[in-house]
Amino acid sequence: MPLRGALRGGATLHPMSLRTRSYRVWLASALGATLLLASCGGGGSTPAARSPADASSKPSTAGPAGPPSIAARCGSAYEDLQAGTFWFKASDGLRLDGATIGGGATTVILAHQYPSDLCGWVDYAVTLAHHGYRAFLFDFRGAGESAAIPNGNHVDLVADVKGAVAEARRRGAKRTFLVGASLGGTAVMAASEAVRPPVNGVVSLSGEPKLEKILGPSYAFDVAGSLAGSHVPLLLMGARGDAYVPVPGYRRLVESSPAARKRAVILPGVWHGWDLVYAAPYKARVNRILYGFYSPGRAHD
Repeated sequence: MPLRGALRGGATLHPMSLRTRSYRVWLASALGATLLLASCGGGGSTPAARSPADASSKPSTAGPAGPPSIAARCGSAYEDLQAGTFWFKASDGLRLDGATIGGGATTVILAHQYPSDLCGWVDYAVTLAHHGYRAFLFDFRGAGESAAIPNGNHVDLVADVKGAVAEARRRGAKRTFLVGASLGGTAVMAASEAVRPPVNGVVSLSGEPKLEKILGPSYAFDVAGSLAGSHVPLLLMGARGDAYVPVPGYRRLVESSPAARKRAVILPGVWHGWDLVYAAPYKARVNRILYGFYSPGRAHD
């Protein structure tokens, strides 16, 4: 059920773009506090997107030529946005949908949080494009226009990340960074060692080290083992008051990584996932750190 917010002139935005606290309060009352607190996007906006429970019940709006446009997916406010949408395959062959915004030799692959879809990353993707990067957005299995989660005991988000990297490289990426929010952060950390050739950096914004404690055993990933075996540059960011991301756990993950370039940034408050980029009072600092990570020669915090 697509919920949309009205804008001046009749334009609309996907709920992911409505990031105010008043919207989150409204959504909590509309859907129930239990759903909001159980989600991995506990500190941020919660969109109308497929969850694993209903992944097979939502009919696709995609035509045979490709997935819907960003405007059709995420709101008419993006009608003038130059973005290509396409199908690609996870490393296990499952069909996923993706989109690219911007150009350049460096591609930043954006993994969304739960319960949500790629629409939550569109505004940040536009900012990346303005800075000379190509943003690669995609939907995990069971979300957006991607295929439903296959029957089984494990939701293989790592296969989705590996497929996104392979597709980005097929499309010309020379340097690749993985950036994930909440569940997406867990997925990119878990994929750090598995992606070959290695990516140029991994960023987790509030990725839960033990996602199975929140979503169940189907979402168990060896995040610690992946990072301990990976020399990929690593940046972990989280808020001190975020109950989903224990500060000591984040610091241990960084300490265990053999990467020469690694950092844990612990910030005030309870901001979670992409709200660190969009809504936190220190979002300017967060963005400076991120751009400095993508381009080490650039001055940053």
